[in-house]
Amino acid sequence: MTTLSACRSAFAGLARPSTRAIAVPTTAARFNSTSSSSPSKDQLEELIEQSKSRQPAPVYSLSNTIGMISKRPSSRTGGYGLSDSEGGEWKPHGQGDHHLHVYSHKHNTHITFTRPDKGPIISLSCGNIGFKKAQRGTYDAGYQLAAKVFKMIEEKRIMPKQVELIYRGFGIGREAVTKALLSSEGRSLRPVINRVTDSTRLKFGGTRSPKPRRLG
Repeated sequence: MTTLSACRSAFAGLARPSTRAIAVPTTAARFNSTSSSSPSKDQLEELIEQSKSRQPAPVYSLSNTIGMISKRPSSRTGGYGLSDSEGGEWKPHGQGDHHLHVYSHKHNTHITFTRPDKGPIISLSCGNIGFKKAQRGTYDAGYQLAAKVFKMIEEKRIMPKQVELIYRGFGIGREAVTKALLSSEGRSLRPVINRVTDSTRLKFGGTRSPKPRRLG
């Protein structure tokens, strides 16, 4: 019983919140070793005024910090993901953009048009426009799918100011969507595209490969 009570008291001590004094910021003025251990009243007031005058640094999440850096400079954002329209403030890149996701693989092509908050507006694949089985993975299916999505954006009267084009996968539909965007079908969406991103997944190791076939 003595050992059990000792363990309980030890764990209870760990559960209690620790009360630690807040340290003075490292950027504040340091005192020489010849001075007294505690600063005077005037020095403390000076430190408090200095801490009040400092502006807190902007806090970005990991995704926003990564989004601040783009692959190439853009005239709309004034550089690599930075906005100079409001006094040179640092802003995450692509925060208010619509997104056009193109997922193309061997058997099909998927296109999704989303709002700035990533909410989908239009989401179609080649199967939704009448292509069946092996025909869904052809160049013509990808081209007609892109033309259909661009037409639906015009019919819904969606007027995005900026659109980020996001590719995923290396299927034949990727080239078909690019061709449709550069042709007359994409004339309304092409001027507002300000960024092109490749978000294809990279496998490190991947899944286990099948056992090699041995003949003879």
